Amino acid sequence: MPFEDCLFTGVLCVGSVLNYCDAAAAISELARVLCNSGKLILEFESSCSYEYKGTPSYKVDADIITTTYYGQPHKIWVYSPVYIKRILKACNFKVLKEESFHIFSALAYHLGRTEADSAKYTHFDTIAKRIPFIRKHGCNVLMECVKL
Repeated sequence: MPFEDCLFTGVLCVGSVLNYCDAAAAISELARVLCNSGKLILEFESSCSYEYKGTPSYKVDADIITTTYYGQPHKIWVYSPVYIKRILKACNFKVLKEESFHIFSALAYHLGRTEADSAKYTHFDTIAKRIPFIRKHGCNVLMECVKL
């Protein structure tokens, strides 16, 4: 990025931007432009999603998958939250908060629902987030981090 080192006090990287690039390189660059004690909000698509259960991509550190987006095939990277946390730690970040979402919609999609029909199940995420063994399977993960 064409910015000076330690220029920003906060960085927002959402919209699954991380799923279109090398996570380690991207997070390293975000760390470079962020000041110490600066906040990073990071969102990515998780390989631990119910959507990928039963596939070779399920729970792997990193993989390129083909998914459907607005009815069209779409290639993206998916990452395990554990892998992303290792990268964050190596770049001197501490994860303050982590939350998964699109949990039941990913399960519905895995069970054969259409993309549009699966989206309706997002409303049940408030319930899914309260159940530890279910909340880990969200399609998307949002992390609030601080640079040490």
